[in-house]
Amino acid sequence: MAWFAHIGGFIGGMILITTIGTKSATADAPILRGDEGLAMKVTLYTRQGCHLCDDAKLAISAARRRRAFEYEELDIDTDLELRQLYNEEVPVIAIDGRKAFKYRVTADELLKKLETRA
Repeated sequence: MAWFAHIGGFIGGMILITTIGTKSATADAPILRGDEGLAMKVTLYTRQGCHLCDDAKLAISAARRRRAFEYEELDIDTDLELRQLYNEEVPVIAIDGRKAFKYRVTADELLKKLETRA
């Protein structure tokens, strides 16, 4: 399974990493869409050296093999505001900008939450 990422530049001193493609999502995976018909976006607020963050990445990867959705990772240690918001909570998983999980998530839990918000 290969991930392709694009370093999207800096936003307020924060490095933005957005995945632009993955071989983990199957061609037949249905796309989860939000209220406005756009693909739903999952954001992982993470930091280096966080084993729970690594577990969350694995769960998100497993979910993406079953359903298609946009995904981005933000390192909270590159942005003071994000660090203040999430320092003691990482990993935090947001769906379309709304916090959905913190600390732990499974692929099944993520997919269920995505489907209820679609």
